[in-house]
Amino acid sequence: MSKRDDHLHAVRSIIDELDLSSIRRKLSRTDVGEGWSESKIKKTEEVYRNWLYLRYKYWPKEIAPLNRAADIFWHFHILDTRKYHWDCERIFGSYLHHFPYLGLRGPEDYLKLQEAIDESKSIYFQEYGKVVTEFHTLRIDKANKEQPSDHISQPTKDRALPCYIRIRKNASSSMMRLISGQYSTDRIFSISAWARAGTDGNPITVDSSDQELAAQLASLKHRQWELDCIVSNVPFGVHQKLARKVRYFTLVREPVSRCLSWWKAAYKARFDRPAWSLVEAYDQNIRRIVDDLAIPELSNDQTRLIAGVGTRAVQEDDFLKAKDNIEEYFDYAGCVEDFDSEIERLIHLMGWNNCRAFRENETGDVELRLPPDSAEIFEDANEWDIRLYEWLQRRSSSVDRITTNAI
Repeated sequence: MSKRDDHLHAVRSIIDELDLSSIRRKLSRTDVGEGWSESKIKKTEEVYRNWLYLRYKYWPKEIAPLNRAADIFWHFHILDTRKYHWDCERIFGSYLHHFPYLGLRGPEDYLKLQEAIDESKSIYFQEYGKVVTEFHTLRIDKANKEQPSDHISQPTKDRALPCYIRIRKNASSSMMRLISGQYSTDRIFSISAWARAGTDGNPITVDSSDQELAAQLASLKHRQWELDCIVSNVPFGVHQKLARKVRYFTLVREPVSRCLSWWKAAYKARFDRPAWSLVEAYDQNIRRIVDDLAIPELSNDQTRLIAGVGTRAVQEDDFLKAKDNIEEYFDYAGCVEDFDSEIERLIHLMGWNNCRAFRENETGDVELRLPPDSAEIFEDANEWDIRLYEWLQRRSSSVDRITTNAI
């Protein structure tokens, strides 16, 4: 064991030995606390102690509080000023300050917060092999009761709520910057499933029993009339949970280039995120990975997300369902390769401010030798994504011709 390992072990022991009993008692009370159950307090305390350790181990990386409940636990710790100061001195050698405004200072800051949360959850999974469950302070049974709509104006009731289906490696960061420049960040609701399987081990869909996703959907249902936009990385179907009309939009990418980009991005982030460790567990054998559906993003995943199905092999019925969903529920579905013209069309359709949007290449140049025949394997594994992409290209061309003739 190295000196650093010895030191980390000593810090972990200090964190494990912290006396947080007063915080537990206060959180359990309904008059001065949150009225949490003993089980919830126990789970949250575990996440909070782990978070303190990650803050130390990965310093100076900004590890965000891993969920709302852990953030509340931290706040209660801070309020015991003398003890918090002493505990910080023992762990960090200095006071761990709290900056409560991250994500509230405009679109760029909002994106930083979302990226920090995603990276923090990834690191947590890498360290502990667990997906952090979101404990919303708003009780699910209360949130599931829709807000009374008596006070909602008729124009608001009639206005559909836009929902962006965020598909990774499909210019999603550029799209997020565009969206966050159109709406106030507190009126954008993000539905985020970090893993494709829930805490119960089943595939993530809007109908899954995953506790974290259920809490997010309950909160969305409660706030639906005050929102301007939804951003979701879960499969299609959010509208089924709401009384308000929802209209979707998304970008689709040429499937082989998308898979190659995913592979390079996973390699580039191999020290910070767990995706590459799964690739290495398969000895970088792409054929085995796609045959086992070990990484859903590499085989027909765009069809899967737009059709609204979980992580299983995609069939022709799913492809047809994806097309039907686009025809019936989407105001816009474009192709990444025609980014500039597609964004112009999207801005026109949505009535957005005509700001300049740039397609960003977050992966950049990565020195990585891909396995032999990787492009051919990805092509074989993405039959339905390729057909969906080609259909969308033809559909977009016909829409452009109609628009040009109308002008």
